[in-house]
Amino acid sequence: MNGLVVETTTDLTPSAWREAGRQIAADRHGVARRASNQMWVVGDWLLRGEDQVFANLNRRRVRMLASEVTGYSRHTLTMAVSLARRFRPGGRVDGLTWWHHLLVAKLSETEQEAWLTRAAEEEWSVRTLRERLRDAAVIARKPPALRPERLVSELTRWRRSELPEPTVEELRRWWEREMAAGAGQG
Repeated sequence: MNGLVVETTTDLTPSAWREAGRQIAADRHGVARRASNQMWVVGDWLLRGEDQVFANLNRRRVRMLASEVTGYSRHTLTMAVSLARRFRPGGRVDGLTWWHHLLVAKLSETEQEAWLTRAAEEEWSVRTLRERLRDAAVIARKPPALRPERLVSELTRWRRSELPEPTVEELRRWWEREMAAGAGQG
């Protein structure tokens, strides 16, 4: 781990919690291979802040405070604490990264355990675990990103006679709208 562990056996004061957050922020740009451990530390620290140190505040406010202290975005903090809630320290699989755990976080506990155990035993990378989860239809495949230049390239391969008439009409209307919008801007 990166050397910083938020003490869980003693009461943590708000100022001590903030100081721990400043230490986390200072270590933020450490060696890249520690990034996974860093995310666990951030999640555990924020979990402690939400559940114990600032239990009287709503989570949104605690995350805003955490963002101010560490410089992490609220989105990153939300992901970190969410995963820390799902996988307490004793439930994390040694040898696997934070990102391995993130991939299976929405599965049932039984499925999480099965996939993470297999990933650890077979020494799967995050990419391999993602591919296996997609192959098993456990997680959805992402549709390919739409790139305008690729769309134009694909459309220009078709002959006019190969396109259904409704598609041709829709393309014509789109083109007219685009030309009108372009004329209004120039």
